[in-house]
Amino acid sequence: MRHATNRMTLLHRHGLRMPSSDIIYDEMRTAHQAYAPKTVPFVGEALSWDRALLEQHQSNQLNQLVNHARQHSTLWRDRLADLPDQITLEHLTDIPVLTKRHMMDNWSEFLTIPDVTLDDAYEHLAGLAEDRYFKERCHLIASSGSSGQPALFLYDWDGWAGCTRAIGRYGPYLAQHYPDWKNPTGPSANVGADRASHMTIAMASTFGYDQNQIPVTLPLEDIVRKLNALQPVRLSGYPSIMLLLTEEAAAGRLQIAPEVIQPSSEPLTPEIRDAITQTWQPSIMNIWGCSEACAVGNSFGPEPGMYINEDLVIVEAVDHHNQPVAPGTTGDKVLLTNLFNKAQPLIRYELTDRINLMREPSPVGFPFRRIDDIEGRTDDVFLYLQDGLTVPVHPILFRGPIAKTAGLLEFQVFQTQKGANVHYLSERPIDENNLIQRVAESLQRVGLHQPLIQCEHQSALKRGGVGKLRRFHALRTHDVD
Repeated sequence: MRHATNRMTLLHRHGLRMPSSDIIYDEMRTAHQAYAPKTVPFVGEALSWDRALLEQHQSNQLNQLVNHARQHSTLWRDRLADLPDQITLEHLTDIPVLTKRHMMDNWSEFLTIPDVTLDDAYEHLAGLAEDRYFKERCHLIASSGSSGQPALFLYDWDGWAGCTRAIGRYGPYLAQHYPDWKNPTGPSANVGADRASHMTIAMASTFGYDQNQIPVTLPLEDIVRKLNALQPVRLSGYPSIMLLLTEEAAAGRLQIAPEVIQPSSEPLTPEIRDAITQTWQPSIMNIWGCSEACAVGNSFGPEPGMYINEDLVIVEAVDHHNQPVAPGTTGDKVLLTNLFNKAQPLIRYELTDRINLMREPSPVGFPFRRIDDIEGRTDDVFLYLQDGLTVPVHPILFRGPIAKTAGLLEFQVFQTQKGANVHYLSERPIDENNLIQRVAESLQRVGLHQPLIQCEHQSALKRGGVGKLRRFHALRTHDVD
């Protein structure tokens, strides 16, 4: 990788013509693919550790992360000033909780890479049509998240490679512990994001995953047509789109027989799990994925729940007051520490996911704790009636334009009969006309004619009885006409 960077520098210095950006990108991702297996080498052996060895590993990784943050970020140095030079897991609760709002308000100061500004980041995202490196060796991910607050996450070369290490780590153990569990080879499809700023798309491009990407932003009939032509044996995507696909299969329009279904990026509710099982009887490989740390948890064979990848992250299930909740009790939120990405240290970072740590130990001897399938409702898919047909609109059609809007802090989207109202909080004036145009164009691409989009700045957003922010508010079925 250093060779490729030096070659580009020499060309520029001598006034020679630079190779095209596509060639440079291909060279860099090829180098990254070769490098990725060398990162976090402990992944291959961690599943054979005992709990004591795992916790010692977490202490060592946390100590390295904290010291790196203190050395390269003045803001982290101040936040961690009261900690001793050498820390262990016992010191974790002495570190203040980091909220998304505070992180985004001080985004550049929380980075350990110099000379990167929020304006640089938004400029990169605005021009991002395909996966590209940011600041030569980094990747930038945009997410609106489950809390309704847009956020940006910066991964350095090692951190981005580290994202790959939890994906597929359990596959080699399936044959050993559950030989009857379906694990086929053949065509694979992902019905998900359509933008390179989304982690799934960026990782698939960088690391060359053999997976057919079908944008969830396509009209539903186009998604069905592509899947029928491909006949995937593995199908991944948002649980909310999986539910729509089961309905298409029941109607006879979708005629596929996937053997493995891999939901991610949204909660897999019992209702959606049941619909998938009744439709295809597949193996279901659930993933707890997020932009902050990629695959935080993975299911394993027929076992209930998901294993937390605790060699790569530290997960705390806490209540509203950031106090730990006991196994068997559903927490109000999660405090996440990413141990492998040092470009943007996330230490006790607040996620709004509600998890329940399982009491039972691993039946196959893994040292990692398990959680039940994550609680919480899947984002509502908006359904519009048009010309006698139903046009489904997935929340990602709103998330993309919103996540790329500089200055926007939080949002909610309310469906209307002809479009949607976007309510938002901002730290400074935003370009409402541009946001309205980009959202309208997204809805038009899935077949909604002349959508009426409105933006309204708010002093506060509407919250539920327990204070939880619900981002997407769909009309009830009888209200859509």
